[in-house]
Amino acid sequence: MSVFAHKGGVALIFALLTAGLCVAALFPHVFWVKTDKITLTPGVTIELKSSLWLTCNTTTIGTNPAIVTSGCTKVVRPKDFLNGTSYTNAKTSEERGAIAGLVIGGLFTIITLLTACCKSKCGTVVVSLIGFIFVGAGVATYVVYKRDYLDSSKNDGLEYHLTYGFFMACVAAAFSLLSCFGGCCINKERVAYHQMA
Repeated sequence: MSVFAHKGGVALIFALLTAGLCVAALFPHVFWVKTDKITLTPGVTIELKSSLWLTCNTTTIGTNPAIVTSGCTKVVRPKDFLNGTSYTNAKTSEERGAIAGLVIGGLFTIITLLTACCKSKCGTVVVSLIGFIFVGAGVATYVVYKRDYLDSSKNDGLEYHLTYGFFMACVAAAFSLLSCFGGCCINKERVAYHQMA
């Protein structure tokens, strides 16, 4: 193993990438799902996209020249997290569970950055593993939300496809796990080779 890995460099790089991906996946215009273009009537199509915070639709009327209109509605407002009664509905709980998983997982990943800089093997492994659990739980709750509410018959038969926001969160979970493995390589008390004799 290299000195870079023994000093926590691998854990540090993957933790930094994880934190960045968690933040990027939480941006409002980073969409997690979208539909194919749906033809309502000849010459009128609509496309729906949804992120963790917004649902946007784009309507196209005509072909040459086309009139394109779009609009977004808020799905979740940040102040909704303080409302405890909103978690009684399974649909909103799964939406907000994905957000909470990325936020809490990202915070644990930032703590992983600090423990890796201090060359704490135990701290880095434990905290990055906790971060992985939260980011993975956020991804899993969104998969359940998509399966139970977006792809079900409750949604008029629309078929949603996962897009780059969801895949960013999946890569964040993988990088968080790699950060944990990188933490296992930390050797705080490394003795120089010429001093071993």
